[in-house]
Amino acid sequence: MLSEFWPYTRGDRLRLLGGGLLSLVLVEAELGTVIIFEAIVGRVLERHHLTGFWVLAGAWLAVAAAGALAMAGSRRLDGLAAGRVQLRLRDSVFARAQRLPADYFDERRMGDLLVRLTDDVAVVEGAIASGPVTLVTSAVSIAVFAAAALVIRWDLALVAFAAAPAFWLLARGFSGPARRAADHASHESPSPPRAALPESAAACWRQACALRRMREPQPQHLDRCAVPSANLKTKARAPFALIRSAP
Repeated sequence: MLSEFWPYTRGDRLRLLGGGLLSLVLVEAELGTVIIFEAIVGRVLERHHLTGFWVLAGAWLAVAAAGALAMAGSRRLDGLAAGRVQLRLRDSVFARAQRLPADYFDERRMGDLLVRLTDDVAVVEGAIASGPVTLVTSAVSIAVFAAAALVIRWDLALVAFAAAPAFWLLARGFSGPARRAADHASHESPSPPRAALPESAAACWRQACALRRMREPQPQHLDRCAVPSANLKTKARAPFALIRSAP
């Protein structure tokens, strides 16, 4: 899967790398605040040496500001890269839809296309772009904070490590029934009106065509992107009317 969809990240790999590096900077900043807090407690509060508080407080403020800037930059780069990758994936899905037979969409529900254009595209993007970056930064964060906990207070750290599986099982015990209840409620809830599906598909189609016109301002796109809205049947088949006239 990664080798098949990896070309869609071309042009945004440096953004993903920059976002990952800024995430690591954020981890270091959070670790720095923990170390400074430990120094404030050990050198200032316990020894009643208040003259050294302002230096440590200034360092804490500087590290916190650096962490905030790193977090903002990381979210900006990751969000921009994820949006561009999703745009390329949607363009590919639309191009594939234009080459399919006309009766392909008559035999399938309208919601299938909406799922492919929204949820499935987001899942693929998370698997090839933002997901690996988040996985690496999370693993580094866990390792760094575990090492810091062992250095600061190894006995309490070992107790926390031993209690972590119990808390994980307890959380799964509570989240399992809640998730099943939510799934059961979603299955029993009334489905949205069928008229809303063609309108959503038409909105997705108009958005994709507008983005295509921005990148390739050619007159022939004006006719291809027209979405009639005469009745329900026409709305349902409007996004795919160009299939019959596509070469």
